[in-house]
Amino acid sequence: MLSCFFKLNWGETVYTVNWYRNGHEFYRFSPGENPSIQTFSQPGIFVDTFASNITTVVLRSVPLNSAGRYRCEIAIEAPSYFTVQGHGDMAVIDLPSEGPRIDGAQDMYGIGEPVLINCTSAPSRPAASLTWYINGEQADPSLVSDYPIRRHRNGLETSKIGLKFRLRHGHLRQGGIKVKCAAEISALYWKTHEREMWGRTAEPMGAGPFSNGAARDPLPLLLPLLLLSVLAIRHAA
Repeated sequence: MLSCFFKLNWGETVYTVNWYRNGHEFYRFSPGENPSIQTFSQPGIFVDTFASNITTVVLRSVPLNSAGRYRCEIAIEAPSYFTVQGHGDMAVIDLPSEGPRIDGAQDMYGIGEPVLINCTSAPSRPAASLTWYINGEQADPSLVSDYPIRRHRNGLETSKIGLKFRLRHGHLRQGGIKVKCAAEISALYWKTHEREMWGRTAEPMGAGPFSNGAARDPLPLLLPLLLLSVLAIRHAA
């Protein structure tokens, strides 16, 4: 709904109220004519003439190409003929139907292994702004790569960003690391996708069936052999 309110001085009469989108007239209200409403075809503008009047224009639907600068112009009848006008910009937002999606993540990475993942937003207008988080903290910009916005035939847009880093011991929290991608459009939309990945550490050398994972000390095994040797020598003497 578009509104244009005005106040007349004593003795003044409205001649016409004209509405323009990007400089092109699409609606005219003339109180002295019958019918008083005239509409002019423009792409993306569908006026509900039954609900519209001298101060208000009601649009039946608002597709993406309805966006633009709207201007209201009021012409006052003679003898004090003059015009006044005002304008406002209208943006049409088409929110994503779902949250962002993280691709390319593995369940497990070795220490020092590169992590290469991407995050893609669902189609929207305008494209969502994407942000990476690692363990709850915003990722350093040097780790983030931006891709060009993809524009679809239906006017919607898709954004995509990448994240690249090498897994370090410092990334692990109880053996795992969490990465999150947040998609945002102004204050109207905010959704996230989170993935948890695990760090694979090397198995210690000599690990075996012992609880401490270290090689067993051979000394206790040699003691019985040494004792047997001593006893054998004494018996021979």
